[in-house]
Amino acid sequence: MIQSLYTAATAMASQQFNIDTIANNISNINTTGYKSNRADFADALYAQMDRTIQSQANQLRGHGMLIGAVQRINSAGVAIYSGSLMDMMISGDGYFSVEDAKGNQFYTRNGAFSMSTENGKDYLTTGDGSYVLDSNNRRIGLNSATGIAVDDAGNITQNGAAVARLGIVSFANSSGLQNVGGDRYAATAASGAVAAGSSTVMQGYQEGSNVDLTEEMTRLIRAQKAYSILAKAISTADQMASVANGIGS
Repeated sequence: MIQSLYTAATAMASQQFNIDTIANNISNINTTGYKSNRADFADALYAQMDRTIQSQANQLRGHGMLIGAVQRINSAGVAIYSGSLMDMMISGDGYFSVEDAKGNQFYTRNGAFSMSTENGKDYLTTGDGSYVLDSNNRRIGLNSATGIAVDDAGNITQNGAAVARLGIVSFANSSGLQNVGGDRYAATAASGAVAAGSSTVMQGYQEGSNVDLTEEMTRLIRAQKAYSILAKAISTADQMASVANGIGS
C-alpha cells in the first residue's frame, strides 16, 4: 500500500507539471510568435516482483509515470495585419537573427521590431532592445523610422536606397533550439548548425501564437480529471492503510 501512495504521488506531480505547461500556453495566446509546448509522459522504473506464485506471470511492477519530455510545437501562427512598416513576419520555416547588448546571438520568430538610437545612429531592434542582424551578422543601421520597405526576400530599403538583407536562418532540427525567454532561442548541438534560410518575409504583419485554445482547454480538463482521480487513489490507499493498521490493535 505504501507503493501505491508513491505511484499516485509521482503521477500527480507529473500531472501538475502538465497543467502548468497548459496554463503557460493559454497565458501566451496573445504573445507574438509564441510556440506552444506539450508535456509528454513516460513510464517510471519497473521493478522485479518478489515471491510470485506463477512463474510465467508478469513479474514486473510499475512505479507510475514521469514527464518524458516537453515538446515545442513549431507550427506557424496566424498572420495578423498591423500595417506598421516596422513589423515583419516570416512565412514558413526560419528565424530572425538578433544580438543582445552583450554580443550573444539568438534567434526569434517575433518580428514586432522597433528602432533604437545609440551614439547618434539608429538601429533596427526587437521590442526588448536586441539588435536585428543582417545576413552578414551585422547590426542593421537606419536613418529614421520612415520610408522603410522590405521585399519578400528580406531585402530592406529606405527611401529607395538599399540598406541590408535580414539575417533569416534555419536549423535541421528547430525543436532542439533552447528557449532562453523573451521569445528568443539559442542554438544547441541538438538543433544542428545554423544555415541560411530562404523563407518569405511579410512586412506589416505579425505572427500570432500558434496556441489552439480549444485544444488547450480540452487537455486542461483531461489533466484536471486525471489529477482528481489520482488524489482519490491516494485517499483510498490511506484508508486501506488505516484499516490494516487497526487490525492488530
